[in-house]
Amino acid sequence: MGKQRHRQRNQGGTTTETRPQTGSGVAQFSVSEVAQFSMSVDKNRTTQRRPAPVADIEEHKLRQRIRELARRHVRWGRRLVYRRLQIEGWSVNHKRVQRIWREEGLQRP
Repeated sequence: MGKQRHRQRNQGGTTTETRPQTGSGVAQFSVSEVAQFSMSVDKNRTTQRRPAPVADIEEHKLRQRIRELARRHVRWGRRLVYRRLQIEGWSVNHKRVQRIWREEGLQRP
């Protein structure tokens, strides 16, 4: 009993009897779909690109809309533009509108 208790302490609480058998010790991973496709078409898999994230597309549309509102309503500031965006149904934070307003270099006259 004393030897088994000592062996458990040295090996993190597990004995060889309770450890799962892993075989060769190296996990077998399957080849990804991109790798399979690139091997079948004889193309390098680094040429496969991901599509643009949806967040970037939405950010671009929001920037366009803010510029359009600032051009159409010259006397409006970022606060009125933010409120108009909310009325139009944009789910946008006022801090985000302020950041875009500043990055676009928009100002009230």
